[in-house]
Amino acid sequence: MLSWIVGGLAAAGAAWWIGKITLSLRSDYLAIATLGISEIIIYVIKNEDWFVRGLKNVYGLQRPVPYEVDMQKSEWLQNIVAWIHKSELQFLSQSEQIDKLGDYVREASVVFVKLSYSGLFLVILVAFIVLSNLALNSPWGRKVRAIRDNEVAASAMGKNITRQHLQIFVIGSAIVGIAGALLVTYDGIFIPTAYQPLRFTFLIWVMVIVGGSGNNLGSVLGAFIMWFIWIQSGPIGLWVVEMLGNYVQEGNTSLEFIEDRVHYLRLIFMGSIMLLIMRFSPGGILPEKNKEL
Repeated sequence: MLSWIVGGLAAAGAAWWIGKITLSLRSDYLAIATLGISEIIIYVIKNEDWFVRGLKNVYGLQRPVPYEVDMQKSEWLQNIVAWIHKSELQFLSQSEQIDKLGDYVREASVVFVKLSYSGLFLVILVAFIVLSNLALNSPWGRKVRAIRDNEVAASAMGKNITRQHLQIFVIGSAIVGIAGALLVTYDGIFIPTAYQPLRFTFLIWVMVIVGGSGNNLGSVLGAFIMWFIWIQSGPIGLWVVEMLGNYVQEGNTSLEFIEDRVHYLRLIFMGSIMLLIMRFSPGGILPEKNKEL
């Protein structure tokens, strides 16, 4: 778990360095500069083996939750599974009971580990939401919203705009760094080539836009919805192709063209949902609540 803290501190340090360089810029120029520097950092990490192993994978990472193999050997889990399936197992012979119970325990161990991860990450998520809402409703939060809504007026009131931008940039990056470390912990392996801007930049933007950029709960809701659609877009695309196949003659070149590129449908789904939200609900599913400063 120390890696989560280290990940947050490393991301915050990088954000402070980048912010010192770029936060004097505004709007599109700031976005271009930060994206450009992020790509430079990514390419340096991937190509300089002496620095952080380059493209070599990191595996064998320790878990904060038990392993499935260890859970399968635990007596308490075996007793619980046996009690749950007692009515089914009592009609089997002793050898069949042992085999069937072993299958149930293996399945239960996988479920237990998934639930342990879910509980651990849920506690961290709730903690971040609570802290964020407390900060948002504090005098510091009112100052931040005032700077966001009207920098000129906030500056006239004596607020240091550049310093505040840098502070927010560092805090946000620290949270993202912790989230990245949590993801590596969950996967149990770090694969540098798996981190693509489409999945870890564009998709997160869509999550925030769909959920509501000014509402913490909205961003979480948007994350769950868009991740579910991202995962299920492949099966949905195959289902669409199958439905079209019922009305189109087999061997149709257009249908084969779509079938070969069905995995690109997720991009169409993401873009369409974002456009619909921006058209009919610009504030997202849970827009920001108006608060008097």
